[in-house]
Amino acid sequence: MTKICKKPFYQITTESFINSTSSFHKMRQNYKISFSLFTIFTIVIFFGFIQAVDAADDRTKLEAEMINPSTGKDDGKAKFEQRDDRKTFSVEIEDQKSDSTFKIKLNGTILGTFITDDSGFADFNLDSRDGDTIPHVTSGSRVEVVDSNQNVVLSGKMIGTDGTQDVSSPVPPPVSEPVSTTKVIIPFGAKDKNVSEFYVPSAISVSLSETITWTNQDDTEHTVTSRSSGVFNSGLFGTSQSFSHQFTVDGTYEYFCQLHPWMTGTVIAGKGGDVSAPPEPTPQSPSNPAPVPTPTPTPTPTPSNPQSPSQFTVTIPSGAAEQTITEFYLPNSISIRVFDSILWKNSDIGFHTVTSGQGSSNGLFDSGLYGPGETFSHQFTSVGTFDYFCLVHPWMSGKVLVNPASSLIASPSQPTTTPIEPSLPPIPQDSLPDPQPIPEPNPASKILEVIIPQGAALQTVEEYYLPSKISINTSDSITWKNQDEGFHTVTSAEGGLFDSGLFGPTKSFSFQFNKAGNFDYFCAVHPWMTGSVVVTGQEKTNQSETTKTILSPLKQMNKGIMAKNVQCKTGYDLIVKTAKELGACVKPTSLPVLIQRGWGQ
Repeated sequence: MTKICKKPFYQITTESFINSTSSFHKMRQNYKISFSLFTIFTIVIFFGFIQAVDAADDRTKLEAEMINPSTGKDDGKAKFEQRDDRKTFSVEIEDQKSDSTFKIKLNGTILGTFITDDSGFADFNLDSRDGDTIPHVTSGSRVEVVDSNQNVVLSGKMIGTDGTQDVSSPVPPPVSEPVSTTKVIIPFGAKDKNVSEFYVPSAISVSLSETITWTNQDDTEHTVTSRSSGVFNSGLFGTSQSFSHQFTVDGTYEYFCQLHPWMTGTVIAGKGGDVSAPPEPTPQSPSNPAPVPTPTPTPTPTPSNPQSPSQFTVTIPSGAAEQTITEFYLPNSISIRVFDSILWKNSDIGFHTVTSGQGSSNGLFDSGLYGPGETFSHQFTSVGTFDYFCLVHPWMSGKVLVNPASSLIASPSQPTTTPIEPSLPPIPQDSLPDPQPIPEPNPASKILEVIIPQGAALQTVEEYYLPSKISINTSDSITWKNQDEGFHTVTSAEGGLFDSGLFGPTKSFSFQFNKAGNFDYFCAVHPWMTGSVVVTGQEKTNQSETTKTILSPLKQMNKGIMAKNVQCKTGYDLIVKTAKELGACVKPTSLPVLIQRGWGQ
């Protein structure tokens, strides 16, 4: 039978309420426990995250792009990472010769070898957790990949974040002992600051009487110049050229490049120690400096009340070549009296000029290139304001204010003498053969023009050669004209094909291209300036070879060839003056005129 509950309604309701309240309290208690656990869990996660961030901040992570020194192409990457519990180092390279063995160098220390696969790819890995030894690495550490002949195939410099270390001024690794060697290399890229050592090795030691040879493997000119004046100075020497110096006195010799002052090195000769300059140093100039003009003496106006003229000194301070200072001539502006002179002293470590004008020379005075410790002076014989600048570093400018002196009465007009060439006695016309007509250029050949624009030296223009890329045919010529205010070069990237050397404002350089191909070039003084020439067509050989082998009639006769046997270039006829036994090669249209003058075939 079904059991019927006989409890009163109010009792049932009360019991239900109590049971519900009890369940609510249990749920609330469970919720409090869950909330407490969640809070504790959140706090643990938060502090764990903070610790992970701190650990990440303590991590050192560096990378280097591995550059091919021949092509400038990025063909690999090096990575370094350091934490409290481990250090890892890896290198990956690509586009190399397949099945080839390479060595990895870190700051000159060989870490190991690896072999490229069929596609020219290879990777190299070290991990301290595996027992691998990894040397000290910081920002600026040099990584190199070298082949079996010790040639540098790829190189790069580590950059990144060294934990709390400021990468702009990284803490250097422990200084290693100088390398004992007599061979030093200037590596490719030294001019661009994309290598960690500008002379390799940068610190060396030699015995007394040993000779060190520096070889330039960069694509521009450099110098090897002692900081102690007069000890040694290579002057400018270019790609593949070398400079040698024998060390016969104990000392520690610091040296640098005068064109690129950030390039520095050290030589410890014998026992080392301080170096004193020789008693009478003879400063050396670069191998191809701009000539210092020797002015022709001109009459100087003589004051009616003579006073002793004064000489003032202006200094070119250290740092002028690197733009690390605000004034490049000290003082930048100077006031003097008429007939006073100024002596400019070069206290910088690079070559400079003192050239009158603003951006371009006006011809009043020009020191030419002069080096550290050297001076240049000029006397001002007229009143006025004279601006001047440095041709090599056009951002350097100064001003001279020449004032009249009350005790000096200058001539109202100062005559300017023009050199007159001495007259020569007339030469009998029949004693020399008539001049040969200049051969007309091949109408198929052209002379095209490329401009070096104003501002190229200051990087204020988009193109440094206008046009930067030019297409021509074989046998065409290009003339480069310098319209900038500084010295420049036009130097073939293909070593030795063509090189203008330094040429100044308004000067030009020409080169004829006789073979097809793509020819890149740059400025050796300002390496950011680049251009290219695309030459199409077939190489002209037959006519040019004939032209080269045929000498002028006069040179042929000087070699003993009879006038009647003189050979002429294509398109010219031989005519002989029998009375004087003279021969000339002329255009057929000129023959009638010469016959009338007594020449005969």
